[in-house]
Amino acid sequence: MRPHRHGDVLVLRQGWRPPQGSPSLVIKRTAAAPHDPVPADLASALDSRPGGTVPRDHFVVLGDNPARSIDSRHFGYVSEDRVLGVAVRPLLRSDA
Repeated sequence: MRPHRHGDVLVLRQGWRPPQGSPSLVIKRTAAAPHDPVPADLASALDSRPGGTVPRDHFVVLGDNPARSIDSRHFGYVSEDRVLGVAVRPLLRSDA
Protein backbone atom coordinates (compact mmCIF):
# COMPACT_ATOMS: atom_id res chain seq x y z
CA MET A 1 0.00 0.00 0.00
CA ARG A 2 1.39 3.36 -1.00
CA PRO A 3 1.17 6.31 1.42
CA HIS A 4 -1.04 9.01 0.06
CA ARG A 5 -2.77 11.03 2.73
CA HIS A 6 -2.48 12.92 5.96
CA GLY A 7 -2.70 10.58 8.96
CA ASP A 8 -1.21 7.46 7.34
CA VAL A 9 1.16 5.63 9.69
CA LEU A 10 4.42 4.91 7.83
CA VAL A 11 7.23 2.45 8.45
CA LEU A 12 10.46 4.22 7.45
CA ARG A 13 14.11 3.43 7.04
CA GLN A 14 16.01 5.97 9.07
CA GLY A 15 17.81 8.46 6.87
CA TRP A 16 19.60 10.10 9.74
CA ARG A 17 22.24 8.76 12.06
CA PRO A 18 20.37 6.90 14.81
CA PRO A 19 21.65 7.04 18.39
CA GLN A 20 23.70 4.00 19.46
CA GLY A 21 21.43 0.99 19.91
CA SER A 22 18.42 2.58 18.18
CA PRO A 23 16.41 0.61 15.62
CA SER A 24 17.04 1.30 11.95
CA LEU A 25 13.28 1.37 11.26
CA VAL A 26 10.85 3.86 12.74
CA ILE A 27 7.11 4.46 12.65
CA LYS A 28 5.80 7.98 12.10
CA ARG A 29 2.46 9.54 11.20
CA THR A 30 2.08 11.56 7.99
CA ALA A 31 1.40 15.24 8.73
CA ALA A 32 1.48 16.24 5.05
CA ALA A 33 1.78 14.35 1.76
CA PRO A 34 3.25 15.48 -1.59
CA HIS A 35 1.73 18.75 -2.83
CA ASP A 36 -0.14 19.31 0.46
CA PRO A 37 0.38 22.67 2.16
CA VAL A 38 3.30 22.59 4.61
CA PRO A 39 1.82 22.76 8.13
CA ALA A 40 2.23 26.38 9.23
CA ASP A 41 3.80 25.44 12.57
CA LEU A 42 6.46 23.36 10.79
CA ALA A 43 7.35 25.75 7.94
CA SER A 44 10.41 27.25 9.65
CA ALA A 45 11.76 23.81 10.67
CA LEU A 46 11.42 22.67 7.03
CA ASP A 47 12.95 25.83 5.53
CA SER A 48 9.69 26.40 3.70
CA ARG A 49 7.99 29.68 2.99
CA PRO A 50 4.55 30.25 4.52
CA GLY A 51 1.94 28.76 2.21
CA GLY A 52 4.50 26.47 0.54
CA THR A 53 3.74 22.90 -0.47
CA VAL A 54 5.43 19.59 0.26
CA PRO A 55 7.74 18.63 -2.61
CA ARG A 56 6.83 15.82 -4.99
CA ASP A 57 7.67 12.32 -3.62
CA HIS A 58 8.23 13.67 -0.09
CA PHE A 59 6.32 13.63 3.19
CA VAL A 60 6.23 15.53 6.45
CA VAL A 61 6.10 13.06 9.34
CA LEU A 62 5.58 13.49 13.07
CA GLY A 63 5.84 11.15 16.01
CA ASP A 64 2.85 10.64 18.28
CA ASN A 65 4.87 11.86 21.30
CA PRO A 66 5.97 15.34 20.18
CA ALA A 67 8.00 16.05 23.32
CA ARG A 68 10.33 13.10 22.68
CA SER A 69 9.96 12.29 18.99
CA ILE A 70 12.65 12.80 16.37
CA ASP A 71 10.72 13.61 13.21
CA SER A 72 10.45 16.11 10.34
CA ARG A 73 10.93 18.95 12.82
CA HIS A 74 14.49 17.64 13.20
CA PHE A 75 15.39 15.96 9.89
CA GLY A 76 13.10 17.65 7.36
CA TYR A 77 11.15 16.05 4.56
CA VAL A 78 11.15 12.26 4.12
CA SER A 79 11.61 10.99 0.57
CA GLU A 80 9.23 8.32 -0.64
CA ASP A 81 12.10 5.87 -1.26
CA ARG A 82 12.60 5.63 2.54
CA VAL A 83 8.99 4.49 3.07
CA LEU A 84 8.77 0.72 3.45
CA GLY A 85 5.04 0.54 3.99
CA VAL A 86 1.88 1.84 5.55
CA ALA A 87 0.45 0.37 8.74
CA VAL A 88 -3.08 -0.86 8.08
CA ARG A 89 -3.90 -2.44 11.44
CA PRO A 90 -2.11 -3.33 14.65
CA LEU A 91 -0.75 -6.84 15.05
CA LEU A 92 -2.06 -8.86 17.96
CA ARG A 93 0.47 -10.42 20.27
CA SER A 94 0.43 -14.20 20.15
CA ASP A 95 1.21 -14.50 23.87
CA ALA A 96 -1.66 -12.24 24.99
